[in-house]
Amino acid sequence: MIFILVFIIFVGLLPEGAWAAYILDLSLILSLTLTSRIGVNLVLKRSLLTLPFILAALPLIFWDPQPQISIVLIRDIEIYLSQTGCLRFLAITVKSWLCIQAAVLLTASTQFSEIVTAMKQLRVPIIITSIIELMWRYLFIIIDEAQCLTQARLSRSANDHFPSFNLRFHIWQARVTGGMAGSLFLRSLERSDRVYAAMLSRGYSGDLLPTEQLPLSKGNWKILGVGLFAAGLILLIGLLTGG
Repeated sequence: MIFILVFIIFVGLLPEGAWAAYILDLSLILSLTLTSRIGVNLVLKRSLLTLPFILAALPLIFWDPQPQISIVLIRDIEIYLSQTGCLRFLAITVKSWLCIQAAVLLTASTQFSEIVTAMKQLRVPIIITSIIELMWRYLFIIIDEAQCLTQARLSRSANDHFPSFNLRFHIWQARVTGGMAGSLFLRSLERSDRVYAAMLSRGYSGDLLPTEQLPLSKGNWKILGVGLFAAGLILLIGLLTGG
């Protein structure tokens, strides 16, 4: 976790146009992915979570200052692209993608309980770790409720398996899906109240059961040192070559 946090910070500090550093950071993440035997395809698929960040940065292409490039799409339709905006957009896209890959690598290679334990060892405030851990546990409750509602809808959808297109059926299905969202919210609140009451009856006082916290071994410290040195060296290369 220490390495991933430092890596994300260092990637965020890289200047625009530091392409050599971007490539080195990508090589570092891919090397760790191959070493962990998780699968490059899994990390790359989950890293598609960067799409919202990419869409948020897309207006930079058109709104940034001069110089601008004129592109004719169709006759009498012309758009102007900012060179500075394109560079910033590419930098945000690459850095967001690298950071998401690092986060995916951490969550895919480490159990959630170990991540929470690491946060406690890093002296993260207890209220934050408790919120994260409860959010993770309640997430599965919401998934269970959603599966029950989906099964109930399927049991009332005989036409769902017929190949012919039925407009009235799809309109009904969309209307039911909209009602499912509201029903899921209400059922989740009721279920969470019951779960919380059960936790209080079992002695819950604001913190979940303590977990064993093991100190880092000498080998772990060496690996961490090498990783931080590599990330720092890549940042230095980026600062010298970018801008």
